Amino acid sequence: MKSIHAYLTLRCLNGCSYCSNRLPVGEAVRHGELVSAYWQGLFVRIQDFSLYLTGGEPFLYRGLADILSDLKRSVFVYTSLREPIKSVLKKVRRRDRVIFRCSYHPEMRYYEQFRAQYDEVRRLGFSASIFMVDRGAKSRKVVDRFKEDGYGVIVDADQRKIPCKKGRVACRLPTTIVSPSGHIYHCVSRMLRGVGRGNMIFDRHIPEPATIECGEPHLCTPCDRSASFQEEKDGGKVSEG
Repeated sequence: MKSIHAYLTLRCLNGCSYCSNRLPVGEAVRHGELVSAYWQGLFVRIQDFSLYLTGGEPFLYRGLADILSDLKRSVFVYTSLREPIKSVLKKVRRRDRVIFRCSYHPEMRYYEQFRAQYDEVRRLGFSASIFMVDRGAKSRKVVDRFKEDGYGVIVDADQRKIPCKKGRVACRLPTTIVSPSGHIYHCVSRMLRGVGRGNMIFDRHIPEPATIECGEPHLCTPCDRSASFQEEKDGGKVSEG
């Protein structure tokens, strides 16, 4: 199924060293944040897409409670569980439709707070799972601690190790990236830099993820690691995004 990653906000209080928002990918641009009514109308319309709400930290987005309160479809929400969550979660009527992907970041040293928040998510009837970024031996110690306390953890690849390429490539991502302002971008790197801004996601037609010719694959962010590349040879051309 096609998927949409909606970046409700790029604001986050964590400041993790491996986060896409902190990497030196050029001059970052500010994206205005849409009011929740725009997102609510869109999410009713795109029933044939898998939907992921991300950021930044979605719980810093002021309209999150409105979006989640009366969902007509299932949605995945990425969160680090560092912000207050209880007041938002209690407003959700169809809790079976919200699946939380909870990312723990050992650099922030908030294990007990994270565990308490995670327990609250599960106690209120939501589906949730715990994710961590692989940082070697330090990560393994934290994973072991979670296991000792009775929690399963999914360990993602080390985000510092991005399979960057040089030169011009044909690049394709399997998902549609939407900025906090509602504009479509080819990848997270371009969204952060405001390069190649597409139409608003609220237009009648939502384009399929395209293969584009890119001359700056060395600027890929960790969130772009699902991209597939093909080196351009013999002057081959693809559509420019």
